[in-house]
Amino acid sequence: MKGALKFLATSLAVAVMTAATVTPVSAATTGYTDETSVRGSSNFTSEWEKTTTYKVNNGTVTVGTMIYGYDKDYINEDYVWTKATECYSRAKLYRDGHDKNSIYCAGSQKGKNTYSKIEVTHQTYYVSYKIELSSSYSGVTSTTASSSVK
Repeated sequence: MKGALKFLATSLAVAVMTAATVTPVSAATTGYTDETSVRGSSNFTSEWEKTTTYKVNNGTVTVGTMIYGYDKDYINEDYVWTKATECYSRAKLYRDGHDKNSIYCAGSQKGKNTYSKIEVTHQTYYVSYKIELSSSYSGVTSTTASSSVK
């Protein structure tokens, strides 16, 4: 009985230590976020795309990018892709009047320099596009321009 208890205690300790080393703490936290909304049926009659770049240190260091838009390649779809340079990022999208209880559609959280993507069927004329970074930043500046990445 003593041997079985010792084995069980050792197994439990190893399992807890393994879980603690495999799960990155920064992946579970949300730091800097930004959101932009597009409203009105006239904004969804033809394809468009924009890229917002986020910088710190007086605009000298890029910390993230959000690419978002509307396309009609195969279906009418809204999309957002996000990428962080020094932490995790997550892309989120909300279609007002369609997504229930203000719950965002979300892409998988991705590590630095890898895109998190969410692409959904266009359902409404009020869409919010969001970037979430796992690190907090102060003094963030952003610039938005038309693009054609996708």
